[in-house]
Amino acid sequence: DNEFLNQKNEIEKINQRIKSIFEKKNIYSILEEKNKQILQEDFWKDQSRAQKIIKEKKFFQDLVKNYEF
Repeated sequence: DNEFLNQKNEIEKINQRIKSIFEKKNIYSILEEKNKQILQEDFWKDQSRAQKIIKEKKFFQDLVKNYEF
């Protein structure tokens, strides 16, 4: 019935908002971790690892910028 479908839709909307909040928090946590890695004294000793971390950081920064949490 219509009332049930309306309630179901409202619950799904709330679930999406909650999921979005947790995804946002996770992305910011990942960015924070990447920044910590970049600030390590020996960061550039392994060039391929350093480049990988920088690419990953850029990916998550772009996600935040383009997704507009």
